[in-house]
Formats: sequence, C-alpha cells, structure tokens
Amino acid sequence: MRELDETFQKHNRDPKARQGCYDSLQEVLPMSDVLYMTRVQKERFATPQEYARVKDSYILTASLLDAYSPAHQKILHPLPRVNEIHTDVDRNIRSAYFEQAQNGLFVRMALLLVVFGKSAEVLFPYPSPKEAFLSLFSVLTWPLWSPSEGKRAATGAGEGAELPLPTARPRTQTV
Repeated sequence: MRELDETFQKHNRDPKARQGCYDSLQEVLPMSDVLYMTRVQKERFATPQEYARVKDSYILTASLLDAYSPAHQKILHPLPRVNEIHTDVDRNIRSAYFEQAQNGLFVRMALLLVVFGKSAEVLFPYPSPKEAFLSLFSVLTWPLWSPSEGKRAATGAGEGAELPLPTARPRTQTV
C-alpha cells in the first residue's frame, strides 16, 4: 500500500481515497458497487513465464458473485473477453457488459453525427437507446432507408429479395 500512497501524493491525490490494491476477487467483491473487469494483458509482462503465472488469477464466476457480491453490484467489461469472466456470469443479474457494449455503439454513432455535421438534425434525449439508435440510423442513411420502408420484409418480400429503394423524403421532415 505504501507504493499506492506515494503515487497519490506524487499526483496530488488524497491518499485516503477509496482505492487500493487487492490480491483476490474475494477481497474486493463485497465492497464494490461496480466491478470493471479487464483481461490480464500479456503485453504488460516482462516475460512469458510471469504472464503464465498471473493470467488465471482473476477469473470471475457466477459462484464467486453469488458468494461474495452484493445484489446491486454491476459487472462491466470492455469486451471481447479472453477467460477473465466465465460465460455463466452472462446470465447473472449483475452482468451489464452487453448493455455497456450496446450503449457504446450508440455513443459512437452520436459522435459520428457530430463529426459529419448532422447532430443538429437529431433531437435528444430519447426515452430509450433503441429509439435513439433508430433515429440516428435514419438520419445517417437518410435517402436509403426510412422507418416506413423498414416494414418491407413483413409485406411479402422474402429474405434476400431485391427491395426497391425508398423514395427520398424532404430534409425538413421530423425524424
């Protein structure tokens, strides 16, 4: 812990902040509201032997969550995972990493709108990420797709069928 205190002092951080170094997931799970998991990064180790010694030390499983985690805890991960989160955690109520990835898609789409100068055409906030996605998608692909054309598959066109391009709509139309 001394190294951590020195690091806080060096960067003008409060050494009494609720941060720390832990040797196991069992130590940190009971006191965490959010657990942000990442893989053990091979490229950070000096030797392959050192990586091999550490790589399987922090694997999160559903049984660990059930035994040590509070019910309200959320598990986040940048994805893709290697082996640091067992697939049985995917069905656990605490896992939020798939929603995290989906929301990341919406944020990147919004950033693209800003970069391409289309952000003024989209009104925020939306009641749900799905509605934001549909609006962003329709603005980005404006002459190629419209919500009314999205129902074409239900009107008899089979999968893989050639579908006509929708008619262009005026730019002033509310999305």
